[in-house]
Amino acid sequence: MIPLLPVLWSEKRTTARPLRVPEPRETMDGEAQVAAYLKGYEWGGSTSAMTQHHLERLSALIRPNDTVVDLGCGPGPLLWELARLYPSARFLAVDRSAPLLDQIKKKARELHLKNVHTVEEDPREMPGLRAGSVGLVLSTQALHHAASEADLRRVFCRINDLLAPEGGVYFFDFGLLKSAVTRRLLVQDLARWAPPLTLRDYALSLDAAFPISTVVSLAREEIHRPFEAVASAFVDFFYFLSTPPRAAPDAAVVARLRQKERALPWRLRWELALIRRLRRHIP
Repeated sequence: MIPLLPVLWSEKRTTARPLRVPEPRETMDGEAQVAAYLKGYEWGGSTSAMTQHHLERLSALIRPNDTVVDLGCGPGPLLWELARLYPSARFLAVDRSAPLLDQIKKKARELHLKNVHTVEEDPREMPGLRAGSVGLVLSTQALHHAASEADLRRVFCRINDLLAPEGGVYFFDFGLLKSAVTRRLLVQDLARWAPPLTLRDYALSLDAAFPISTVVSLAREEIHRPFEAVASAFVDFFYFLSTPPRAAPDAAVVARLRQKERALPWRLRWELALIRRLRRHIP
């Protein structure tokens, strides 16, 4: 569990926010890097508190027969859960990393999921997707991979083009923390279960995070529909950007999510409670 008190103290003592440091590479190409990234997710995956929270929020955003774009899909723990919960929806895993998408294809075959498809394209452009054809664009822990604010603006602009008239968005990512001590504490916490290459990638991601105010400002300028902006309370650990509910949650999905929550160990239920309650709205 994240050492909250030391983190809060180190952030409180630091006044100036550092400049973000873009990641040295936007794309995960090496097989060793992909393997380490996948290994780093094994500790959480479908049993993590954050995944549970995402599933709860997304239950009001995904409609039957939707086309859902998972932008910067990563290893897919959230994608697999969603594809099983919404068999009539079509999920497009968009990433520029061919090795990572190969793993997505392999896992989809293993799970016999026919509604997961991969798209190897630049998220700033996504030329293979038709404007106005997407019901929901979601992205979790991926927006910080944009090299610059200009690139992030291009991503948001393209997302706006892709969305259907009643389409929505759901974004989650790290915020840029003020203290180098805080970032070191978070990496040390992850070191209990993740391999060294994953720790390196995580540290680079924390340094590459955008200030939350920057993300919200760019999204408001380029995504021409209302959305709610919420961040973790006290410290800029993370943020959520989400459009209003698009659907009443399906009863079977709600029952499944309640079952999954009851199955969480007490530590993860406690983390889930903190995620739900320790938040602040961004005007």
